[in-house]
Amino acid sequence: MREKQIEKWERIRKVGKSKYIFHTWVLKNGIITAIIWSISMQLIEPQEKWFVRPLIALLLFPIGGILTGNLVWNSGERKYKRNKSI
Repeated sequence: MREKQIEKWERIRKVGKSKYIFHTWVLKNGIITAIIWSISMQLIEPQEKWFVRPLIALLLFPIGGILTGNLVWNSGERKYKRNKSI
């Protein structure tokens, strides 16, 4: 990690793992992606019951955000600890 990356990760760490994952990966990435995906899919392949895709997407995409957020957090922590011990 470069110095700027270390400083950025230190700011992220101050927020805490739960808040970071919830705000960044569930709300921002998960929900926004679910909405964009649902609209795109309706335009590409319209369905009569248009509300089914958004409901499923709003359930699954945030779950994916939780999983991805945990992976990113754990990876960031490993890199941070490795560089801070040098």
